[in-house]
Amino acid sequence: MRVLFQGTGYYPTGLEIGPACWPHWDLLTVTRGRVSIQTARRRFGRSVVMDEGSVVLLPPGIRFRGCGQTPQATIWVAHFEDQSEEISKTVRYFHQAAGDAFSRGLLTEIANVFHSSTNSSKDPYLSALVIALLAKVMQANRLKQNTVKITARLKLCRVEDLEACPGTPFPTVADLATAAGLSVSHHRALFCEQFGLSPGRHLLQLRMVYARKLLRETRLPTKQIASYSGYKDVVSFHRAFVKTCGITPGKFRTERPNVV
Repeated sequence: MRVLFQGTGYYPTGLEIGPACWPHWDLLTVTRGRVSIQTARRRFGRSVVMDEGSVVLLPPGIRFRGCGQTPQATIWVAHFEDQSEEISKTVRYFHQAAGDAFSRGLLTEIANVFHSSTNSSKDPYLSALVIALLAKVMQANRLKQNTVKITARLKLCRVEDLEACPGTPFPTVADLATAAGLSVSHHRALFCEQFGLSPGRHLLQLRMVYARKLLRETRLPTKQIASYSGYKDVVSFHRAFVKTCGITPGKFRTERPNVV
């Protein structure tokens, strides 16, 4: 890699970036505010809005233009050549992948080295810093994509699923984690972040909803309802029901019948 240039541009609202088309790679990082970027091989498509900490990697020969979206929009840019040909020549957006302190430190160090170097294009340390920034951005993007994929696997259990297979073992916290392909602790952390409650709390709520439904709509004995709701014995079921619903299962069935 050879770093040809690095610098900072200020683009307040409405001020345009480009249009331009360079024979080298462009690495643009939004360091403040927000900008929009459009790229094209033939004609410009839709704008991609880049918030602070976001990065766009532009291959050689790609036309692009942009525009400041906030009064204090600022971008940092590096032009470089890649002799290895290992970087995929596609436009890549990395949303909020360089907003942390480490990335900001790299940007500062790149600027300092560039301005103090007598021949920046042959400075191996400068090249190593830009490579480190690229690696950091790509790693952050992979982690974000993996988190999105994992989050998509997190599922809430539904009463309808239980009704479809009555008598099957009630799902446990470990079952939910296994279904998502995660450890119990990792699943719990992501589940809480996604749904605002723990897997255990979710299953308790599900047990109570299912139990109340069975008490209202069937003549099943309490012992069987306790089993269907995931309890090993009536005593545990009775205790949990009273604590959650404020009434015993028997009294609930008597006062709120739904069975003809």
